[in-house]
Amino acid sequence: MVARGRADIALVTRSYLSDFMVRNADMAGQFLVSERIDQVYHHYALLRPRHPITGPAFAGTAQVLRDSGQMLKIFEPYRIDVTPVP
Repeated sequence: MVARGRADIALVTRSYLSDFMVRNADMAGQFLVSERIDQVYHHYALLRPRHPITGPAFAGTAQVLRDSGQMLKIFEPYRIDVTPVP
């Protein structure tokens, strides 16, 4: 919408912006991109009841991915930060 002159401001996720800039490199110089983070998203996994993987097993697998650095590698191309679990 900004690129087509229909809006002056657009709120987008960092992952969308990164993907857009890669796919539209010729337009990158036309935008002033804020460095301010407006929102932080918390993602959750939904598991179907009686599914072969239990909640604790899934949490354990996610922790192994975190501890090994693999989770960061999964999300890095999308510029999604992996932060510590409180």
